[in-house]
Amino acid sequence: MQPIIQNITPRRPFGNWYAFISLLLLLLPIFTKAQVVIGLTVQDGINPGTTTYIQEGITRAEKIHAACLLIRFNAPGGLLNVTKDIVDEIHSSSVPVVIYIAPEEAEVGSSGLLAALAAHRVAMAPGTSIKTTVARPNKADNLPFDTVDAASLNPQSAALLKIVDLNGNRNMNWVSDALNHPKTLDANSALQLHVIDIVAINEQDLLRQLQGQKVRLMDGSTIILDTQNGRVEDLKMGLSQELMGWISDPTIVYVILILGFMGLLFEVFNPGAIFPGVIGIVCLFLAFYGLLFLPVNYAGIILIVIGIVLYLLEIKIISHGLLAIGGTAAILLGSHILFESRPEENIAPLNWGTIIFVTVIAILFFLFIIVKGLRAQKLKPVSGASALIGETAIAVDALEPKGQVLVLGELWTAIATSGHIQPGQKVIIKEMRDLTLFVEGQTN
Repeated sequence: MQPIIQNITPRRPFGNWYAFISLLLLLLPIFTKAQVVIGLTVQDGINPGTTTYIQEGITRAEKIHAACLLIRFNAPGGLLNVTKDIVDEIHSSSVPVVIYIAPEEAEVGSSGLLAALAAHRVAMAPGTSIKTTVARPNKADNLPFDTVDAASLNPQSAALLKIVDLNGNRNMNWVSDALNHPKTLDANSALQLHVIDIVAINEQDLLRQLQGQKVRLMDGSTIILDTQNGRVEDLKMGLSQELMGWISDPTIVYVILILGFMGLLFEVFNPGAIFPGVIGIVCLFLAFYGLLFLPVNYAGIILIVIGIVLYLLEIKIISHGLLAIGGTAAILLGSHILFESRPEENIAPLNWGTIIFVTVIAILFFLFIIVKGLRAQKLKPVSGASALIGETAIAVDALEPKGQVLVLGELWTAIATSGHIQPGQKVIIKEMRDLTLFVEGQTN
């Protein structure tokens, strides 16, 4: 009898553990808490409200230890003095800042480009562009446009250029040339020229490409981005920030400046109206706050004030319209030179259509004040003793020639200047002296 040989396969006690661990690794992303990315949206240029908005976003991101701050950026224009504040805010951030030029057809100008380059990573969506515009040199310099360097065109831009590139890995030579000469660059070209870091079709694609990248902060520390499973938490711009952006628009500042002057003048010529005066003060406060951030030619403000003074003199002095004509000319000229032209900040002199429209409204307003003042002068007094002159009274007793009359519900001592007045007879008040009325009998 031959022995029975059994083919016994050795057991692998750890085989099931290997399968369990592999499954656990596959399911781990499901149970892992997603990183939070704070999202901001900057539209229509850089203004004072943008600075506080980004500052708030950085504070929020630092508080919750967010993976990064993602700023959707569309800044075709912007104020360079505000751009410097944004650069400082980004540099002081302890959370990586990513600027994403989006959505499609969004663009950044000279100021926007400098602000974007301060970010730790810069990305663009397909269809977006960089369009720089520079100021023309002064004709008195007698220099060809191509020979003017960035520093002579805009010292602020040249100064920012030296500090914006935190990681030192972007093509700053191209950027410097773009500050000299107007240039346009699409997303793919910007990536090839190393002006930006990433081209991403959407935010999810951007977060995926950012995953694992090392960024260096201003303090020298290095952070590895963990964004692939990031959850974007949007932070909306507040009302005060929107208002700050609204009043940094040159046209709006100009309109509320004129409205402020109108409101105060209306209050001066109509004491006690209160509401126009309050509106005037508020408008002037907002206007002068906005002027702090704009390239203002103060000669323009002086001319506008002179124009208003000339209108006031026209009300007081008979000049047959000469003062009003001079005031109109002063307001028109002052309005035209009120703002300095700065193409690199997308700021140009006020449109003539706006200037003429506002000036016409101002002229009509002053004409309204003049007409109202003339009418007021023709009206007889409605209070005090003089208001009784010409009123009809009724004799309470006989005036021979002295007695009492009833007028406007009050008893007055009266003297008849002619004839005998019977009780109940109507009389006309002609004069008043020492609280005594002098009356005449009313003829039918």
